[in-house]
Amino acid sequence: GITELPQWLQLWVDREPESYSTSEIIEDFAVFRIEPLPPKIVSAIKERRNITKSSHSKGDALAFAAPKLARCAGTEEAFEALLDPGLEFENDVLLETVESLTDVALTIAAAPPRRDWTVQRLLDTLVRSEIAPQQAAVCRALQAFAANGLLPPYALPAISTAFLSGRIRTHSVARLAQLFGYLPPESVPEEVLACIRKLAADDHDVLGDRALEVLARRKELAGDVDLLTRRLGVIVVGDQIDWQ
Repeated sequence: GITELPQWLQLWVDREPESYSTSEIIEDFAVFRIEPLPPKIVSAIKERRNITKSSHSKGDALAFAAPKLARCAGTEEAFEALLDPGLEFENDVLLETVESLTDVALTIAAAPPRRDWTVQRLLDTLVRSEIAPQQAAVCRALQAFAANGLLPPYALPAISTAFLSGRIRTHSVARLAQLFGYLPPESVPEEVLACIRKLAADDHDVLGDRALEVLARRKELAGDVDLLTRRLGVIVVGDQIDWQ
């Protein structure tokens, strides 16, 4: 009989790749650190596809479940797979994929000798990627590194360039905007701050909301009465605050 979990899982995935039970089996296996990942799991994470409500079928079960197994593995192999996600649902990257990359990246970076390698792989991908799911996953991971005090100063120029480039989708740019709120105030380039202030004033979508959050973290928001009124409906009279 088969005693190794990776072998057993590989056989199941090869035999039943389009079964709904595959998703349940993978969730059961996701409590273990599977190494190496079955090739079909890696392929399912990286395959470029946009699933819609009307096209969703049992054949998509493997693609939806695969990031969970990679997340629990926490290996560099899992990191590389999650760094190149291809699956979208209704033109949006799956939250499971985004959070899986973040968790695995933080796990690897917990070992100081691998921290710079992990950050550099994220930066390299951010700089060159034109693929929306990839951008979303990388931006979320970098934001988490900043929030945990793990983002080195040398990462800032590449992140600032990407933030200002206009080539990254709105929700991913919003993650980068949040990132700047976790950095020492004096380290954020003035050009980036000017952009964040403009977004906070003009944009009423998720990007504008994240920009407001950055200003609040930098303690700039409380002193901008006009912005508080226009965006949040706050009226400041003396030391009294009211709402429109």
